[in-house]
Amino acid sequence: FGSAADEARGELRSDAANGASHPFGHAAERELRRRLERFRAAGQHDVANLDNAHQLRVRTKGLRYALELFGGCFPDASVQELHGELVAMQNDLGEINDLRNLGSTLATKPRRDRPGGAPRPIDRLGDAIRRDLAARRRRLRAEAEARRQLVQRLERLLPRRAAAARQNARKAARDRSGAGL
Repeated sequence: FGSAADEARGELRSDAANGASHPFGHAAERELRRRLERFRAAGQHDVANLDNAHQLRVRTKGLRYALELFGGCFPDASVQELHGELVAMQNDLGEINDLRNLGSTLATKPRRDRPGGAPRPIDRLGDAIRRDLAARRRRLRAEAEARRQLVQRLERLLPRRAAAARQNARKAARDRSGAGL
């Protein structure tokens, strides 16, 4: 499977680099646009709300996997960079979701102090998780501009493929008209 996938990816990259139109490339463009729009919509909500952050994680995962599948349709080397950013974002959002779930579980346990008033280690862990989540929620809000820039870079990548296909079609038409002379 791996070698066949690598071979197909190489063919798609070669076609894209030469401006060739490929039916799979058109499907890739449609699917990436659809997932990019879902990602953009999820990122427009207040991601400091952990339910919204989870939705952004789900949309990030979908966009990431679509880029992994269809990335070979685009000649631009920035696909790998964009993919890396999506992986990092998905991992960060996954950690936030995991901390939220752990914090919720710990919150259901009754809090008890040890003799002498010292909190138990599990209670200190719950406190540390709440502080960490608060800091991460602030960071998510602050990273809104970086997410908007990521969307813009992905959008710029998509039209280039369409523009290359249009340019290739014009060249083919010129070649055909020149061949008839």
